[in-house]
Amino acid sequence: MFSTYTESAEDSLFSTKPLNNNSNATAIAKHYIPGIHQLVEVKFIVEGKELINYKNFELTQSTQTHHSFTVSFSSDCLGNKETYQMEEGQELLGKNLLVSIRYKHLVDKPERFFSGVIMQVSFDQDHGNEGYLILKGNSPTILLDQAPHMQSFGGTTPVSLDDIVNEILNQGYHQNRFFQSEIKLSKGIRTAYSCQYNETAYNYLARLAAMYGEQFFYDGEILHFGELPHGGKPISLIYGRDVSQVEIRMQARHVNRDFYGYNSFNDEHLHAETETDLDVKGTLAKSSYARSKEIFKAPSLQQAPLKASTDQDVLYAQRGAIGSEGIQVFVTTGVTTIPFLYPGCVVELNMLHPNKKVSRHFTTLVITDIEHTVDALGQYTGKFKAVDAQTGYIPQAFFTMPITEQQIGIVVSNDDPEGKGRVQVQFNWQDASQQTDFIRVMSGDAGSSTAVKRNRGMVFIPEKGDQVMVGFVNNHPDRPFVLGSLFHGGTAAGGGPNNQIKSIQTRSGHTLKFTEEESIEIFDASGNCIVLDTTGKSITVFAPENILLTAKNIQFQASDNISATAGENIVLQAEHDIEQTAGSGFSLTAKDSYTQISARTSLETKEYFVTSKVGRIEATADNLQLSSSFEVEVLSTKKVKMF
Repeated sequence: MFSTYTESAEDSLFSTKPLNNNSNATAIAKHYIPGIHQLVEVKFIVEGKELINYKNFELTQSTQTHHSFTVSFSSDCLGNKETYQMEEGQELLGKNLLVSIRYKHLVDKPERFFSGVIMQVSFDQDHGNEGYLILKGNSPTILLDQAPHMQSFGGTTPVSLDDIVNEILNQGYHQNRFFQSEIKLSKGIRTAYSCQYNETAYNYLARLAAMYGEQFFYDGEILHFGELPHGGKPISLIYGRDVSQVEIRMQARHVNRDFYGYNSFNDEHLHAETETDLDVKGTLAKSSYARSKEIFKAPSLQQAPLKASTDQDVLYAQRGAIGSEGIQVFVTTGVTTIPFLYPGCVVELNMLHPNKKVSRHFTTLVITDIEHTVDALGQYTGKFKAVDAQTGYIPQAFFTMPITEQQIGIVVSNDDPEGKGRVQVQFNWQDASQQTDFIRVMSGDAGSSTAVKRNRGMVFIPEKGDQVMVGFVNNHPDRPFVLGSLFHGGTAAGGGPNNQIKSIQTRSGHTLKFTEEESIEIFDASGNCIVLDTTGKSITVFAPENILLTAKNIQFQASDNISATAGENIVLQAEHDIEQTAGSGFSLTAKDSYTQISARTSLETKEYFVTSKVGRIEATADNLQLSSSFEVEVLSTKKVKMF
C-alpha cells in the first residue's frame, strides 16, 4: 500500500525535546551556491509510511490562525491506482501528515518539518486522465477549533494559567502523541475563576493569551503559549540573492491604549501604573512607532478584557494589546527561495550594496506569515510577512469575544469565607466539580451611610439550593453576579385568580404576608403573630407564651376604652408610685381583696360608704380613733357593744 519510509523523521520531530533550529541557519549558509537556487525534496509521511509521486504542494502558515495545506498526488501514490471509490485513500482522513522539506542531493542538508491533520480527501479526474488524489488539511490546532464548548476552571480555589492551558491541550491536542506544545509563561498568573463559554478551545486559548499579554501560535512543529521563543540562530536572508520583491512598509497604528478595571472586593479602581510603551529596536520600526503615537491623539479608554484583581492584571492586558498593535507599525513582505522559514522564525534581512558584491545588515525580523509552494520538480517559492523581532510580541491570534447572556444557576454555597454576603453558583452546564468563585448578589438597595458602615439597604442572601438568575458584568464570562432568585415548579405557589397574597418568608418560616383583603401579617414558626387589619382598623398581637414590652417610658392611650384581661393573675408593680385616676367612677370587683400598706394609708373623699355582710376594724398596735367635725353615729339594728 505505502512505500516504506524510515521513522527517524517522526522520532526526531516528535521527541520529548523541541527541535533545535540552530542547525538550519548554519546549514543553509553552508550549502549556498552562488547563482543557483537549490531544488527542494518534499516527503509526505502518514503513520511512518511515505506517499509518493506528489504533483504540487502548498502550505500556508500564520501566527494568527490555523495553517492549511493542499497536496496533489498521482493516482498511484498509495501503491495501487486510486479511483473515485478511494478504496485506500479514504483511510487517510483524520490521519497525521508529516511533511519533510529539505534540499535535494546534499549531505548534511538543512531540514524542516511540518505536522498537520488531513481534513479532506478527494479524487479529481477529468478528460479521461487517471486522476489525482488530493489531500487538504490544517495544523493540529484545528482539532481545538471545530465545535464550541463550555467549561470552567477555578471557583473553589484559584487556578494558574499554566494549569488551564495544559488541561485544554490535554483534552483535544495532546491526545495525539505526535503533537508537541511548549508552555512557557512570562508571568506567574493565577485567577479565581475562568470560563470557556460557548467557544472553541482554540478561541479560548487565543483569548487567554490576549488577556494576559502572552503569545499563542503554532510554528509548524510546536504549539507555543507564553513567551515568544528565541528561535535559535537567525537565518540570514539577502535581498537580491535569497529574497526578491521586497516591500518595506511603515504604517500608522493607534498604539495609545489605556485599560481600566475594578476590584469589587476591595472597592478599588484599577489601572496600569507603569509605562506600557512597546520597546521597539529597529530603526524604521522605532520611527514608525513614534510617529503613530503622534498621529493618533484621540484617547482610547477600554475596559480591560479580563477580570482584573490588581493593577498588574490591567498592565498585562494593556501591554499585550499595545504589543500586538504596535508590532504592526513596521511590516516587511517578500518572496524567498529559502524553504525553511516558519512562523516565529527569526531572520536577518541583509541588503546587497548596489555597486558592490557585499551585503549589509538591514533589520532583524520574525516571520508571522509564510506561503510555501513546491512543484513536482522541487522548484520552491515562498512568500513571507515579517515584523520587528526584538519586541517579544507578534500579532495576536484571531479570536471572537463570547457574549455571555443571562442564565440560570443553583447556589451551592453561601458561606462566604470573607463574610461579604457572596455566594457560589453552579450553572446547568457545569459538572459536579465546577462552580463559580464567590460572586456578589444584586440588591434593590445596598451601600453604607454615616451611621451604618455595612449592609445598609436590603440584605437577602440566597439559600443553598436556591435557583438564581445570573448576569455578567460587561457580558464577560469570568464576571458573573446574581441578579435575583427564581421559583420553579417544586418551590412555587400563589398567584391565583385575584393574586391576593404577597409575602416574604425566611428559611425557618418567619413570614411577612400582605393580603389584598387589606391585612398585614407577621408571624413565625412558633406561632407568634402580629396582624394589622386594615378593614377592621385594628392590630392583633398574639404569642403562645409571653409578650414583653421594655422601654424607658410606656404609655397606653385610647380615645375610648382600654381593657386588660388575664386567665390567671394581673400584677402591677412599681419601684415608686402607682397612680390611678378616673374622671368619673372607679369600680373594683373581686372575690377577695387584700391590701397591705407598710407605712400609711390616706383616703380622702366627699362621701365614704363601706358595706359588708361581716366586718371588722382593728388596730393591733395602738389606739383606734374615730373622729368627726360633727357627730359620730354608731348604729345597729340590734345591740351596740362598746367593749
